[in-house]
Amino acid sequence: MPADRARGRHSHGGGSHDKDLAFAVHGELICKNGIFNHENLDFTGLIADRKYQFVYVFSPAPIKGATGSNGGPIAVT
Repeated sequence: MPADRARGRHSHGGGSHDKDLAFAVHGELICKNGIFNHENLDFTGLIADRKYQFVYVFSPAPIKGATGSNGGPIAVT
């Protein structure tokens, strides 16, 4: 079970939290702090080309109130 779905099994650093809130980690990171979670990225092409430094650009789909969406990851070398 993902950590953000394990109700009551995680800490928010003190204080109370809503046990019925789904995806609490997503809400804290994305909505409150602007930190996106990017998973399943394929860097094999960059590694094959020996590109170890690059600017990472991501443009998420603008879905109001969403805690996740598709998008277009881009590596600028």
